[in-house]
Amino acid sequence: MKIYDLVYQCLKEHEQARNSDKFLYFFLLSKLGLVKNRTLTWENFKKAPSFETVRRSRQDIQSKHPELAPTSDRIREIRGHKENTKGTFIYREEVEINE
Repeated sequence: MKIYDLVYQCLKEHEQARNSDKFLYFFLLSKLGLVKNRTLTWENFKKAPSFETVRRSRQDIQSKHPELAPTSDRIREIRGHKENTKGTFIYREEVEINE
């Protein structure tokens, strides 16, 4: 099963996974059988999908399925702010020219 499908299942099953990428990632690893007794070994961690892949899958799913959107008002506000300001964070260094 693809990561996208697993993330979709996790979001449907656990409301907390909609609000926390860390919880979603841990739950996904548990579902894949990589976490045993709440412990993730180094060998299993190397087999795990990238955190960023899971986050992007969650973001894509939530944009396509509004019923799986975050349930926390605070989280919705934070993610909405990030999305609205996307692409505006450019490193700027002020330089004084003394002639």
